[in-house]
Amino acid sequence: MNIALSNLCQLADSAKIAKYPTVKRNYIPKSKYDDSTANGLTACVMDWLRLNGHFCARINTGGIYDEKLRKYRPSGATLGVPDVLACIRGIFCGFEIKIGTDKMSLEQKDVARQIESSLGYFVEVRSFEQFYEWYEQVTKPPFA
Repeated sequence: MNIALSNLCQLADSAKIAKYPTVKRNYIPKSKYDDSTANGLTACVMDWLRLNGHFCARINTGGIYDEKLRKYRPSGATLGVPDVLACIRGIFCGFEIKIGTDKMSLEQKDVARQIESSLGYFVEVRSFEQFYEWYEQVTKPPFA
């Protein structure tokens, strides 16, 4: 396990211990994270953000299949919106989760440009370690 995932597990474990102070530590299950799938990587990013006191929300722009109508219904969400939206220290951040050879669509690239031109951060996240390094760089205190 890399240092980023290890730090996430430690942070999550500490949060569980604080949440359940009357439970013996050996009865609290250890946190496990895996960033090898899109859902796993999204969970890593979102849990890190939440555990560090930031707002975040997962956005699903994919539609759903309606069994009754036997057809696909679009979600109505704006195409290209990042998978995770967050606010870190008052700055808007969009995180697009990509695994393997998955590539950004034209709509996603356009939204990325819009976010960046609005002085927000847009990050294409391909591993938790990459996200962690970005986060550490962006949130470190300014030098005096």
